[in-house]
Amino acid sequence: MARRHIWVGILTVTVLRAVVLGGDLGQLFDWKALPTLPDPIGVAAPFAGVVGESLVVAGGANFPDGRPWAGAKKVWHDRVFVLDGPDGVWREAGRLPRPLGYGISITTADGLVCVGGSDAERHYEDVFRIRMESGGVVVDPLPSLPLPLANAAGVLIDRTIFV
Repeated sequence: MARRHIWVGILTVTVLRAVVLGGDLGQLFDWKALPTLPDPIGVAAPFAGVVGESLVVAGGANFPDGRPWAGAKKVWHDRVFVLDGPDGVWREAGRLPRPLGYGISITTADGLVCVGGSDAERHYEDVFRIRMESGGVVVDPLPSLPLPLANAAGVLIDRTIFV
């Protein structure tokens, strides 16, 4: 654990040094665009994180029938997309328990923990973990929050999630 803290500290100092000295972060990292999500307009506020060696993007919302300022309605999604490597292809690998977005995503050693979130009707207190099994996703319920919550932040420190 101490080793990870040292690396996080080194990365933080490196980035801050580059910003303060006017450096270009693009020169510090090897940035590369990933393949585009299968949804042609993408999604806002999905749950997203790494599960094993795969990038997972789950749920979220968008306006598939036009622009919001033109009266289009926001639609929440329950699709779970998985990218198995930076040169891979996105695939749909399952569904969330309900259309949901605007929650907290925490990558853990046991999977992607998804906390709270909302849909068109309400905020939720649900907490669940997304993990991979036989190429698909499995959603395991976890203990709920004491109150519904969306548009918040969280962090994992050691094995404790703080919201």
